[in-house]
Formats: sequence, C-alpha cells, structure tokens
Amino acid sequence: MIENAVPLSLIFEYSRRPILLPNVVLVSIDDLFSINAWPELADLVKTPHLDAFAAQSNNFINAFAHVALCNPSRSSILSGRDSWDTGIVDNAVPIFERVAVEDVLFSRLDAGGYDVVMGGKVFHRPYYPEMDQFVSRFLDWSGFSNGTVPGGSNVAGVAYGSSGDLTLADTVLTEQVVGFLQESHTNPFALAAGIYRPHIDWIVPQEFFDLYDPNDITVPYFGDDTAGMADFYYAMTGSAFHGLVLDNDAWVELIHAYLASVSYADSLFGKMIGALDASPYADNTDVVLFSDHGYHLGDRGLWSKFTLWEESGRAPLMIREAGQTEGRVVGTVVSLSDIYPTVLDLAGVEGGFRGSGNTLLPLMEGGDPSQYAGDGAFTWVYGDYSYRTDEFRYIRYADGKEEFYNILADPHQLSNLVDDPDSQVQLDEHRAAVPDLDKLTLFLGSSADDSLTGTAGDDLFILGGGRDTASGGSGNDKYFVQSPAEIIEAEDGGTDTIVSSLAVTVAPANVENIQLIFQIGIPTTLFGNELANAIFTGVGRSTVYAGDGNDSVVSLSGADTLFGGAGDDRMLAGGSNDFLYGGDGDDHLEGERGDDFLSGGTGNDTLIGGLGNDELYGAVGDDLLHGNHGNDFLDGGSGHDLLDGGHGDDRLHGGVGDDLIYGGPGHDYLHGGIDNDTLYGGSHDDTLRGGDGDDNLFGNSGDDNLNGGRGADRLDGGIGNDFLLGWDGNDYLEGGAGRDHLDGGNGSDNIFGGGGNDLIYGGNGHDAVKGGSGDDRIFGDAGRDFLVGEGGNDQIFGGLDDDILRGLTGNDKLWGEQGDDQLFGGEGNDHLDGGSGQDIMRGGIGDDSYVVDDPDDVVIELAKEGVDSVLSTVDYTLGAHIENLRLAGSAAVGTGNALANRIFAGIAGATLSGLDGDDTIYGSNTADSIYGGNGADRLVGNAGEDTIHGGQGDDIINGGSNIDTLHGDGGNDLILGGVGNDVLYGGTGNDTLRGGANMDTLHGEDGADILDGGDGVDLLIGGANRDVMTGGLRADVFAFDDGDFAGLAANTADRIKDFNRLEGDNIDLSAVDAILGGADDAFDYIGSDAFSGTAGELRWEHVGSNTMIFMDVDGDALADYAIRLDGTINLAESAFIL
Repeated sequence: MIENAVPLSLIFEYSRRPILLPNVVLVSIDDLFSINAWPELADLVKTPHLDAFAAQSNNFINAFAHVALCNPSRSSILSGRDSWDTGIVDNAVPIFERVAVEDVLFSRLDAGGYDVVMGGKVFHRPYYPEMDQFVSRFLDWSGFSNGTVPGGSNVAGVAYGSSGDLTLADTVLTEQVVGFLQESHTNPFALAAGIYRPHIDWIVPQEFFDLYDPNDITVPYFGDDTAGMADFYYAMTGSAFHGLVLDNDAWVELIHAYLASVSYADSLFGKMIGALDASPYADNTDVVLFSDHGYHLGDRGLWSKFTLWEESGRAPLMIREAGQTEGRVVGTVVSLSDIYPTVLDLAGVEGGFRGSGNTLLPLMEGGDPSQYAGDGAFTWVYGDYSYRTDEFRYIRYADGKEEFYNILADPHQLSNLVDDPDSQVQLDEHRAAVPDLDKLTLFLGSSADDSLTGTAGDDLFILGGGRDTASGGSGNDKYFVQSPAEIIEAEDGGTDTIVSSLAVTVAPANVENIQLIFQIGIPTTLFGNELANAIFTGVGRSTVYAGDGNDSVVSLSGADTLFGGAGDDRMLAGGSNDFLYGGDGDDHLEGERGDDFLSGGTGNDTLIGGLGNDELYGAVGDDLLHGNHGNDFLDGGSGHDLLDGGHGDDRLHGGVGDDLIYGGPGHDYLHGGIDNDTLYGGSHDDTLRGGDGDDNLFGNSGDDNLNGGRGADRLDGGIGNDFLLGWDGNDYLEGGAGRDHLDGGNGSDNIFGGGGNDLIYGGNGHDAVKGGSGDDRIFGDAGRDFLVGEGGNDQIFGGLDDDILRGLTGNDKLWGEQGDDQLFGGEGNDHLDGGSGQDIMRGGIGDDSYVVDDPDDVVIELAKEGVDSVLSTVDYTLGAHIENLRLAGSAAVGTGNALANRIFAGIAGATLSGLDGDDTIYGSNTADSIYGGNGADRLVGNAGEDTIHGGQGDDIINGGSNIDTLHGDGGNDLILGGVGNDVLYGGTGNDTLRGGANMDTLHGEDGADILDGGDGVDLLIGGANRDVMTGGLRADVFAFDDGDFAGLAANTADRIKDFNRLEGDNIDLSAVDAILGGADDAFDYIGSDAFSGTAGELRWEHVGSNTMIFMDVDGDALADYAIRLDGTINLAESAFIL
C-alpha cells in the first residue's frame, strides 16, 4: 500500500519564512514539453537559457499537471485546488466562476504586502475583471499571436512559419518585463509573465527556424498499435488531425516549427533572467519557471495535449531560490499544484488557505526530503484518472479499462502490464490509491447502422461509422459522434453532451451541450437548440448558431463566427480572429488573443475585447464594453452604456443614451454621441468629443483634446497641456495643471484655466472665466463676460459688449476692447486699456498703466497704490493719485494733478499743464504749450516751436530744437534754449539761462540771473539785480535798460565774463536814459578819462584784473551805474551801442 510519508499536519508546519520579504518572479511557458518525457529530443532542442537556469535551480524533472489542458492546469496551479474539486476540467469554465478571488495565489501575495505585476498568459486568459482586485500593474502583451502569415503554412487551422516583420506579443511582453526590472521599486514585487509560445500557432522569427536542420529531426513514431487505448479515449482524442498531417507530408515541418517556437520562448526567458540578474534585485528574488503541461508531437497519432500519458501530463518545473547558484535535480514525483504553497512559503506569506498541494521546500537545497507530504501525482480527464509514482503509471478510464506501465523500463508507455502476472502486486497498490468513481455505462457502435439504448444512469456512447440511433434515457449522457446519427433524449433527461468530429453538428432536441473533438481542424458548423446549450469549438474554423436559450459558446483556436441567438448567452472567443454576435438577450461576449469582432445585439450586454485589436458593438440595450488590450474600436449603440477602452490606442463611441466612457491607458479617441455622456481620457494623449447632450469630459493626465459638442457640458483637462472646446451650450471648462487651450464656444460658459500658462477664449455668450495660477491669456470674445486672471501675469481681452475684467495678483494686462467695460487690475503692476466705449478702470495696488480713448473713461486710483500712468488718445486731466500721463493720437491737452506728474505729449502739438507737484513734462516734435504750474518742474519742449512756462518753483526748462519761447516764471529756474533761435525769460528768482546754438535772446528779468548765450549771435538782457552774462562764441550783444543795474563795485555790479571785441561783441546801452529827467538821452563816451561833472558821461577803467564801465547820469562826477567785464580790456566807443 502506498501511503503518505509524513502526517498531514506537517504540511502547515514546514516553512522557511525569510526575515525580509524577497521578490517573486513566476514565468510560465505555455505547452512546453519536458525533455525528460522526450529523451529523443533532448539532444536536438536548443534551449541554452533554460539549460543554464536549470544548472542554478532546483529542477523538478517529474512534475505533472492535474489536467493536461491550459485552463484547468493553470486554474489548479493558481488556486491551489484540485481540478476535480473545482470542476474546472476543460477550457470552458473561467477560474473565478469556481474559485474565490481571495484564494487565488496572487491575491494572497497582494494581501501579504506584494505589488503584483502581471502580463501575458499567466491565467488561461490574460485578463479577467476580478484581476483588478489584486494586480497593481498590467504589462503590455499586444502584438501578433495567431494566424497564417504571408509565406507561412497551415494544416487544418494550425499555422506555422516565419513571423517576418510582425511584432510578436511575447516579444512585447519581454520588453515590458525587462523594463520593469530596470526600474526602481521600493515595495517587494510579485512579477508574473506568461510566454505564449510554443502554443500554436507556431509563428516565430526566422532565426529560430534556422537553428534546426530538418534532416536532423526524427518523428516520434511509436507504432500503429493503439489497442491498449480505451475506446472512449481514442474516440475523444481522435486521429483526424494526424491524418491531415500525413496527407500534407507536414510531420517534420510541424515538429520543426514547434522546436523553433521552443527556442524562441527560451530566448525570451533568457532576456528576462538576464535583466533580473543584472538588476539590484538579483540576490533577493525567488524565480519559479513552469509550464502548464507537456505536448504530443504525433506520437500514437496524437497532437497537442489533454491525454493521460507521460508526454502530455509531464511539465517542466524549476525553482531558483534567492542567492542560489548551484543546481539540484529533484527526481521525486510532484504535482504542479505544489507551486501554490511553495510560493507562499518562499514569499513568507503565512496563514490562510494553503491549497491541496504540498510545499516543495523539503525537496529543495537545505530541506529534509522526508518532510515532503506528497505521494505521487494524479492527472484527470473527464472522469479518467492517471496515477504516476516514481516507477509506475496507472490509468483507469471511466469505462473501466485500465493501463499500467513501468515508466523506468517503458518511458513511452507502449507495453500495458495490466495482465502481467509479475506486476499484480504493484497494480493493486496503485488501484487502491485511486478514488472510486461512478462508472459510466459504455455503448459502442460499429461500422453498421446500430441502434443503442442507454440506461437510467450516466451513459457513454461511442458511435461508429454507420448511421446510428442512440437513446441515452435519463442521466447525464455523452455521445461521441463520428458520422451522422440520430440521437434521442427525453425532456429533463439529464445534462447531455455530443462530442463531434463532423463538419455539421446539430444539437438534437433535449441535448444541452456540443463539443468538437479537440484535435479536429476542419471547418465546422454547429447548431444549438432551444435549451441552454454549452458549445465548444475546435482548432479549425467554426460557425456556431447557438439558438434559443441561455447558451455558453467557447471558441478555441480557429477563426470562428458565433451567433448567440435568443437568450442570455455567454460567448468566449479563442486564439484567432473571431466574430461574436450576441443576438437577443443579456449576453456576455469576450474576445481573446485575436482581432475579434463582438456585437451584443439587443439586450443589456457585456463585451470584453481581449488582447487583439478588437471591434465591440453594444447595439441595443444598456451595455458594458471593455476593450482590454490592443487598439480597439468600441461602439455602445443605443442605451445607457459603459465603455472602457483598456490598454491600447482605442476609439470609443457611446452612441445613443447616457453613456459612461473610459479611455484607459493609450492614446484614445472618445465620442459620447447623443444624450448625456461622461468621458474619462486616461493617462495618455486622448481626444474626447461629447457630442449631443449635457456631457462630462475628463482628460485626466496627458495632453488631451476635449470637445463638448452640443449641450451644457463639463470639460476637465486634468494634468497635461490640454485643448478644451465647449462648442454649443452653457459649458464648464477647467484646464487643470499644464499649459491649456480653452475655448468656451457658443453659450454662456464658466471657464477655469487652473495651473499653468493657459490660453482661454470665452467665445460667444456671457462667459465667466478664471485663469487660475500661471501666466494666462484670456479672451472674452462676444457677450458680456466676467474675466478674472487670478494668479500669474495675465493678459485679458474683453472682446465685444460690456465686460468686467479682473487681474487680481500678478502683473496683468487688461484690454476691455469694445463696449462699456469695467477693468480691475488688483495687485501687481497692471496695464488697463478699456478700448472703445465708456470704461471704468481701477488699477489697484502696484504701478499701473492705463489707456484712455474716450472722454468718458474713468480711471480710479487710491492713495499709496503705486506709481500709475495714463496713455490717452483724447484730451485728459489726471485724476487723483495718478502720477503719469502720456498723450497719443490727436490728443492736444494734457493736465496733471497735485502729484509729481510725468506728462508726455503725443505726436501732435499739445497744451500740457503740470499743476501742483514736481512735474516732468515732455512736449512733442511740433509746437507745444507747456505749463509747469507749482512745484519744481522739469519741462522739455523737444522739437517744435514751443512755449514753456515753468510757473512757480525751481524749474528746469529745456526748449529742445527749433525756435522756443521759454519762461521760468517764479522760482530759481534753469532754462535751456537748445538748438534754434530761442527766447528765454528768467522771470522772478535767481535763474540760469543757457541759449545754446543759433541766435538766442535771453532775458534774465528779476533776480540775480546767470545768462549764457552759447554758440551764435545772442542777445543777453540781464534785467534787475546783479546778473552774470556769458555771450559765448560769435558776436553777442549785452543789453541793459533803466533799472537793470546792480552795484558799483566789481563784486556787486552786473558782470560780463567773456566780452570779446574781436568777436564783435557789443554792449547795448541805447535803452538807458543817460541823463535823469527829460528826454531819452544817449551816453557821451569819454574813454578812460575822469568824469567832468557833466551828466550823461560813460567811461571805463582797469580795476585790478577786471575792466569796469561807469556811467554818470546826474552830473555829480560820480558813477551811478556800473558794469564789470572780466579781464583788462581797452574799450573803444565802437564797443558800445549808445
């Protein structure tokens, strides 16, 4: 008797829990045969990376699947439960219909603190919605998977050949895995990657075909004797495909393609392990490599898997612990279900569900093999058992037939020892280890037209080559049909199944299920009936009409067309490009690896795309569409639909109804269609169109393009540099972070730019706009708009109609444009231009500038709000608290206020008045009239014939070029004539007058003045009080009038500093009455002689270094008037104008 080596309780006690959580990497390679089951191919197959990994790992050379088929095997591995426990025995039942999400291996790892990252074929399907509960990141697996390629070959639906320039999905996945391992990760991760090859189709790069010489390939021919096989099993597996292989002389070609696919998978695995070993995670990562089962390559006339023999059930399994460098071969028979508890132990995840498998740690380096609780491995197919121990394989079929092989002596199981007397002891021990099964009653047809009647139990009919009639009666009956037959089942007579190899199969009345023999590759047509049928296609091209009832239709590898018909149907595409039509009812349609077409029809349908570039049409009803991977097209049709593009660059159309649309990862196009839709863009650069209705559009991250369409829409750009267009309706637009472009379009819109430097257009309608943070440009366009810049240095344009503009913080620029606008600068140095119309402008705190173009414009500033300026195209007087004024255009009058103003004329002559304050005023290049007013002013005439009055205060006056008339008026002024024949008047006060070039006339007037004629023939008239005069170059005239003289001494008399007779200077005394009283008399020049006592005499003399001119006007022989000349000059009478 074979018994467990240790008590079951020790399964839970044995663990090597790490102190620090290691990372875990699981890599599955689909349909990878075990070289230990195929010693003939061990020396031929080229897998250098797998070989190198085996040399560093615990290599379990006797690992077996529970069921040698993808879905049940992977479900057992990842759930930790036996296939006969879950009922997942073929590819028809998804794992999450029978296994709780929390019990799945990766869910356990997620709960244990791991970030689960997954891509490729890890589960049977790359995506189930339940996976979102524990997978934190999906890796891309988009690319070519199945189908005939140009130049390739095809045998009964199995394609093979060079992939050429195609991008293969497994290559994309490998790049994703390598990229992930090159990233920095802080949390421990569980990385799962499922390599699809060498699963059919065998399409891989040519370089891997070139590794093999077809002449070196020997076909695995084990003889024609299949008598040892159970009739049931032989009928189920069939030989039709192998017959087509032989007919096409393709056996060697197919093995060649399979081996090339194995080497391709090996190279991808090598890249993954190479990236891991080059990463910082190399010494703290456990790696598990496994396949889900083995593979037949024509042996016994069989291909693929799903048998009980060694070639199908035996699978590679290698585990490299963190830091392990030396390999170890483990010969103990183990089950793939042992992976579940082993990974939990390696990851340090304790407690909870442990599965039905046994931890492999005792068999690994440093372990105690006696503590391994396993005892052989079971493989199961539809009620048929195979039990494998270290030396023997025992098979028991549901019809009671048995097989028994000595694996060590007979590795290919060619010699059945059931009747061998020397093997009976061992046979009995293995029989006892297999649980009792309810036997099926077997009915065998022949080549004749048989009539077979079943029992009240579960019957199995193997119909022959004739036209048979079979009636199963009550019970769950199964019919294997090889030729047309009549099958009779009563109503409520159990759940019955037809397994067919026919080109056309029609479900008889009261038969629920149709299944094609797995290996069949011919085109087929299957018809359901009014019951809830379960229909499974094969590897060839099938067309299925499920008919009425709530049907389940599953496509395998062929390019199938599935029609659900009436009822709530569930339809699953396979590995090729399939067409699925739900028809009436609430249907569930799923794509797979191909580029699938899914149409829900009427009813509330669920459509899931799969890995390829799929087309999903919801049609009529409230549908759920999920594109999954690939660049998909989704159309909700009519009804309130939910669309999710998933991964890839998708196009999503909501159609009629209130739809909810998610773009998902990728560059997506979303269109809401009619009615009120909600659209979410995802993480890349997406395009969102609301269409008709009141829509909500959310760009999320990425540089998105959002168009609300008709209706009152809400648009939110999210993160990124987005474009938002409200279009028609009263819309709400929010740019979010980034440099966004927002346009409200028609309607009264609410627009918020958000973070970043945004460009915003209100469009038609009465809009409310806020720029948000950043340097924004805002255009109100048509309508009475309310525009606010908020943070940043904003530019705001009111547009048409009467607008309100607010800059708030920042150095903003506000243009009211047309209409009677209100502009508020807020904080910062703002620029406000009301534009046409009667505008009100309020700058606020900061140095603000205004543009006034209408006499009725109002500019408001308060005290201590900065130094402000007005540019006016109309005559303008500065209001209170505004410092500066500049005229423009035809404006001719500019007037300051009580502040220290800066006033500038425009291009035309102007009248400029500073009024109070220390003003600075600049004229134009034409004739200006400038009035400084009170205060110490600076007045500049510039070009043109200017008239300038300094007014009260110590002014600086510069006439500029041309002929100017300059008046200092009150105060001690500095007056500069500049270029031109200027006339300067000092006025009251001690003034300084400088003539400059040309012929200037300088009037000192009252006060002790300084006069400088500069270049040119100048006339200098000092006026009252002691004046100092400099004529400058050329012939100048120094003129005096009655009352213009000061004192008689050198330091009190009027002074001429540069009198030069050689230059032609003259002293003009003609306006002075030489004799007091009477008529206006001229002086009598007496040279340097003394006064004679006669009134009217004029004399000169040298006094020290100066020359003094004295005048006696009363005849008392004493000087009454005096003039000082610098230097000793002998004066002739000609020097005077008497």
